[in-house]
Amino acid sequence: MLPNYTPEGVVLFGSVPWDNGYKHVRLYNNRSEQYEDIASQMYITSDTYTYIGRERRLKVAIEADRLYSCNYCMYQNSSVSDTYIYCFVTSVNYINDNTTEIVLETDIFQTYLYDRDWDIRSCFIARETPPSESSKYLYTPEADFPLIYKVDAEKHMFFRTGSIGIFSASDVDFGTLEYLFQPWNPEGVVAVATEPVTSRGVAQGAPLTIYAQDAVGAGSEKAQEFVKRMNQAGSTDSIVGIISIPSFYKFDGTVSKETNTPQDSNRDITATFEAPEWGTTVDGYTPRNAKLLYYPYTYCNLTDYNGSNTELRYEFMDSLTIGIKYRPTLTCQAYVFPTQYMGRLGFDDGFPVMCGTRGSITSNTFTNWLAQNGATIALTVAGVAVGLVTGGTSLAAAAANTSEATALRGAGMTAFAGVAERDAALKATAGQALIGSSVMGAAQTAANVYNASKQPNQARGQTSADLAYSVGLQGVHAQKICVKAEIAQQIDAYFDKKGYAIERIEPVNITSRPSWNYVQTVDSAPRSLNSASGNEAPFTRGRGTPAAALDVIRRCFDSGITFWHTTTGFGDYSQDNSL
Repeated sequence: MLPNYTPEGVVLFGSVPWDNGYKHVRLYNNRSEQYEDIASQMYITSDTYTYIGRERRLKVAIEADRLYSCNYCMYQNSSVSDTYIYCFVTSVNYINDNTTEIVLETDIFQTYLYDRDWDIRSCFIARETPPSESSKYLYTPEADFPLIYKVDAEKHMFFRTGSIGIFSASDVDFGTLEYLFQPWNPEGVVAVATEPVTSRGVAQGAPLTIYAQDAVGAGSEKAQEFVKRMNQAGSTDSIVGIISIPSFYKFDGTVSKETNTPQDSNRDITATFEAPEWGTTVDGYTPRNAKLLYYPYTYCNLTDYNGSNTELRYEFMDSLTIGIKYRPTLTCQAYVFPTQYMGRLGFDDGFPVMCGTRGSITSNTFTNWLAQNGATIALTVAGVAVGLVTGGTSLAAAAANTSEATALRGAGMTAFAGVAERDAALKATAGQALIGSSVMGAAQTAANVYNASKQPNQARGQTSADLAYSVGLQGVHAQKICVKAEIAQQIDAYFDKKGYAIERIEPVNITSRPSWNYVQTVDSAPRSLNSASGNEAPFTRGRGTPAAALDVIRRCFDSGITFWHTTTGFGDYSQDNSL
């Protein structure tokens, strides 16, 4: 039970903007300021009254109609203390034309809030109007809001083809053509296999040749010439792959003809571009609460528009620079990452990205076949010639033997004539066989050549081009993502009213802002104090806070309470409440 104080002197009635729900409380700097302000809102005074303490009822000689608009009163019991008792008027009851009954309820906060009648030591703060915009208040996650995002700003690095790269296990002498990053072949021998090279400890059996692009596309022409010569050499199967190399890859070395040493063949680079500025607005809206400028309401998103992305918190970006680490490989990949994130190089917060495309080449089937079977064809042609000559000789010999047999028979040497005829027959058969074999070999070779000439050209390599690259959109994109302005305004209003999530043990803060402070605690423990000495009980007479009042205070703090610092602006959230 709260104490019963019998009024002495006068009782003042009026109206105040707060009520006994204690969701909103007027906070004064001291009791003097409190008395002056509340007294200014009292407009009816009575010194004729009867007080029933047990039921907290007051009978006054005032018409009820004058009191119906009153929700508050104040009085003093000078026999107990000089402190004013502040009460809510909970009911105005008509007794007769000259008497009205007033039902009172002590205003716990205004009666006991000052002169250190009680306080709350450090406790767990659930929510609070923050006393500063320091990181410890800005990083604490909030409850889930229905967020709708948009891209507020965006910067790009698009991947354009700057050079052509060919991985080939064989080489061809091009004469005047430049060789970049490729072992030199001074002998000019067709299809000479190169030695495997090592890149960062990884063996690569097919060295890379890079053909630099210029304004007229000379790099493409050189690459085409290489493929043409490899076709002529019958060595297109040694071409492992052909890739486009992005224009940001700049190289400055060529192959030394004297030492046969490729320059910068293991070189990788890091290209950079800048992410959009953090800024002080959210979709054009300037928030009152800085937390809206932090994750998840504002953040930086890295994406390749092809399924890969990472969310970066602006507050952890020590630099807005985005790096792209690249080395020409068959995978056509680079690695994108923030250069400085959370106090370190941000490799852990990056992802691989396609930065080029693998192409294919046309292998001339007939040319390659001729190059690979030329020796066989030559031998076949030579064999045909030999067969014709040898067979003709045998037929001539057969004719000579036949003439000899005829002469012998005319001389009466019939037996010898038979031997000569058999020899002529054998020579004729052998000659015909040689000629026939040569003709058949020539015919088969001609058929093989014909069939090879009819074979279609074949594509070598693997094409990996996608739509994004084809339309010029392949690249890395840094986006400033934020909630839409309409959502930002709603969240800003919520932060105005309910503060930030704090979720830590701290002293209760109710005075840091000019217009109002909100606080919500968890299991707070208000304690009663001796206002005269600032010490805990025992109390001097009239000081200290009753247990029932402390329980009300505890429940109000745990459910959330707003302390207002002005009366004219009480309950008005449109006021400036900035730090």
